[in-house]
Amino acid sequence: IEKGHLNAAFSPLSKEDILGNALLDMRESLKTARFEEKKRREENERRNRANEGYTMFGELMRKGSDDLPELSYSIISNLVSYINVNQGGIFIVNDEDPEDIYLELSSSIAYNRRKFHERRITIGDGLVGACAFEKKKIFITNLPDEYTEIKSGLGTANPKSLLIVPLLMEDNLIGVIELASLE
Repeated sequence: IEKGHLNAAFSPLSKEDILGNALLDMRESLKTARFEEKKRREENERRNRANEGYTMFGELMRKGSDDLPELSYSIISNLVSYINVNQGGIFIVNDEDPEDIYLELSSSIAYNRRKFHERRITIGDGLVGACAFEKKKIFITNLPDEYTEIKSGLGTANPKSLLIVPLLMEDNLIGVIELASLE
C-alpha cells in the first residue's frame, strides 16, 4: 500500500483482525481518493482547454473582418484544427430576398486545405437544413455511406461522425456549422 500497489492481494486473518480490516478500509479509501483526484484533474484539463478555445475564438471574433468569407474561413479552419476533425463548413443565412431565405456555404475546409464550393441549402432540407429549422444540434455516429466523402491526396473516405450546430444570436438563426470526422 505504501508503494501505491492498491490491488495487491491481502486477506485479514479473521473478522476480528482489526489491523487487517483497517488496512482493507484504508486501501479502499486510497482507491477512492486516487479516482477522485484523477476525475478532478481531467475536469480541470477539460475546463482549461475550453477556456483556451473561448479565448482563441473570442479573439478571432474581435479581430473580425468585413469580408464574411474570410472571417468564416478563419473561424472554420481554426475550429477544425482545434477539435481535430477532418472537414468543416460554415453556412450563413441568406435573407436578402424575404421570399427566398436559404443557407449559403460561406467557407469550408478539409484536411487543412481550403475548399471552394458553391452550395445552397433550403432551410428544412437535409441534415444541415433540419438543424437550421429546428435550431438544435445534430450529432450522428452511424452515417450512411452516401452522406458525404472526405477527400485527400490519399483517396476518399466516409466520415464516422458528424456534428451540425446552429449558430444563434438571441434565438435568431444566423448560420450552421457542419463538422465531419473519420473518428
